[in-house]
Amino acid sequence: MESIFADALSEELLSPELRLLLSALRAALDPGSPLPPTSCFQKVRWIAFLQLALEHHAGGVALTGLKRLPGVAPPAVIIQLDNHAKYILRHRAAGLEELRRIGLALAQRGIEIIPLKGPLLRRRLYGDVAAGPSRDLDFLIRPRDISPTLRILADCGYRADLGFSPRQRLALMQLRGQDVLKRDDGRFTVEPHVALAPSNLGLKIDHVDLWQRSRPCVLDGVSIRQLETADEFLMLAVHGSKEGWSRLKWLTDLAAFAKHEPQLDWALVSRRAEQQGVRRMVGLAALLLAQSFHMQIGALALPRRDRSLRALARRIVAIWERPESGVFAGSIFHLCWRRRLLCDRSAARISYFFKTAVTPSDEHYGLIRLPDSIFWAYPLIKVVVDYLLRPPCHILKWLARAVGVSRDARVLTGRKLR
Repeated sequence: MESIFADALSEELLSPELRLLLSALRAALDPGSPLPPTSCFQKVRWIAFLQLALEHHAGGVALTGLKRLPGVAPPAVIIQLDNHAKYILRHRAAGLEELRRIGLALAQRGIEIIPLKGPLLRRRLYGDVAAGPSRDLDFLIRPRDISPTLRILADCGYRADLGFSPRQRLALMQLRGQDVLKRDDGRFTVEPHVALAPSNLGLKIDHVDLWQRSRPCVLDGVSIRQLETADEFLMLAVHGSKEGWSRLKWLTDLAAFAKHEPQLDWALVSRRAEQQGVRRMVGLAALLLAQSFHMQIGALALPRRDRSLRALARRIVAIWERPESGVFAGSIFHLCWRRRLLCDRSAARISYFFKTAVTPSDEHYGLIRLPDSIFWAYPLIKVVVDYLLRPPCHILKWLARAVGVSRDARVLTGRKLR
C-alpha cells in the first residue's frame, strides 16, 4: 500500500508515545492484527504516553490494546488506565440512563429522536471496552419539533444560555444546526440537532431523506430511531472532518464502526457522499483510516490520488502529538483558508467563504441586542467587527508583545554586561 506519508512524513518519525498509542488502538480493534516487536517501544516516556492517550480521549481503548501487547507497559500504567476506564464505564452508564429519561419524556409527547455518536453508539461498537468519554448527549430531531423539545428539556432540568433572545437562539440553531443546554446540576449537556453540520459549511445533506431511511430501535424499553448504516458512517466522517480529526477518539470510532459493519455498501457510501457534498470529507477519513488503522475501504481510490487531501492528512497526523492545537485555525464559524479543502467543488468553496464571512455567531449576538425589526443588521455588525475592528486590534497586540520582548531582551543583556 502506498503511504500517504510518502513524500513528507513517515510513521517511523512519530514520537514513540504516538506510535505506541496507534499500535494499542489497532490491537484493541483487531486482536488478530500483527503485533509490533516490543523493542519498538523501549524509548516510550510513560507519563507523556498517559497524557497523550487521555488528551485523545482514547485511554480506555488503549488499555484494551496494551493488554494485547504483553510486556510493553509497566503495571503502574495499566493500573492508571484501568482506573480511568472504570470511571468512563460509570459515566457511560449514567449517560445512557439520562438519554433514556430524555427519550422517554420526548416519546410521550410524540417526538422521535435519533441519537448521534455518544454513549449509545459506543456501547454498540465497543461493548465493555471503555471508549469515550461521552460528555454530551447529541440527538437529531425534526425542525418542526424544536419548540416542544426545548420546553420538554426545560422540564427535565436543562437550561440554555439566557443571554440570547428567542430570535437570536433560533438564528444560532439555524447556523450551528443544534442548540446546547446544560442540566441544572452541571452533570450533562444535551445538544438537540436539526442538522448534522453547521449551515456555513454548505453541505447538501437531505435530512428529510435521512429521517425516512432511519429505522426504529429500542433503548432500554424506549422507542427511538437509528440512522441507516451508510448514513451513520457518513455522519461520523463529517463530524470528524469538521473537527479536523484533532483527536484520535473520532477516528477510532469510525474504524470501530467499519469493523462492526463488515457488509457496509461502500459503493452506496461513495454515491451518497457525492450527492451530499461530503466526498472530500469521506476521502480524508479514508486516508487516515488506511494509514493509522491499516484499513482498506472502498471509498479510498480517489482520495489516494488527491495531493491536497494527502497533504492535509499528513498535517493532521503531525498535530496528533499535541491535539489541542488543531489543524484548522479558530472556530468553525471563523474563516479558515485550509478548511476550503473539505469542500467538494468551487461553488461549495465560494458558498463556504461567503456564508462564514457574513453569518453572525454567538459573539456578535452578544455584543448588542437588536429589535426584531432590524435583525437584518447583524451581518453588518459581523463584517464591521471581524474585518474592520478586529485586525487593527490584533496588530496592536502583536506590536505590544514585540515591544515587550524587545524590552525584556535589553534588560537581560544589560544584566549580563554588568
